[in-house]
Amino acid sequence: ALGSGMLESRKFASATSLLAGNVLFAGGFGGGAASATMKVFNWKLRQFESVTLPVGGFSGRSQHVGALLGDGTVLLAGGATADPAASVVPVTSNAVVFQLGARTGTTWAGSFLPVNGDMVVGRRGADNAVMMAGRPFIAGGFSGSGQTIATVEVYTPDRSRNAAPKAYVFLPSSDLSHAFGAPIAYRIIDAEGD
Repeated sequence: ALGSGMLESRKFASATSLLAGNVLFAGGFGGGAASATMKVFNWKLRQFESVTLPVGGFSGRSQHVGALLGDGTVLLAGGATADPAASVVPVTSNAVVFQLGARTGTTWAGSFLPVNGDMVVGRRGADNAVMMAGRPFIAGGFSGSGQTIATVEVYTPDRSRNAAPKAYVFLPSSDLSHAFGAPIAYRIIDAEGD
């Protein structure tokens, strides 16, 4: 059984598995506003615990990307800054890198590391995967008006810049179509060439 509930009602938060097995819940929408809080699910104690954040370090958002970076920090990027159910909702391109600190009692410390830039395109509901080079690949999502965003971005955590890579699509046969479940191979080329 769980030791405690989520501490704050929210939907559309990011849930990122951390290296130690805990899960970081960030942002979300609840109580009529986008949340700027974070909670940790402590898997050993099976309970949710609070995270103390520096003032102004994380703006309220939901439907954003949460990606674990290789050093254990978490990239939180984009998202809706108001009710995602509205017909038009403001979106942000803001990106932050969060580092979970020490635990005192049932509260964790948190801090934000310098970021080399925000996303190229503000979006909500995007998907992400960490590439072999350890960099998050952010794809798709929706604009504030709900229009599909058909672009991809790569976040480069160290000594470089964020860029929109080029995606080349290769269909094994001209008779196949992704609409019918045929495999599609993508080759992603980014500015650093890896």
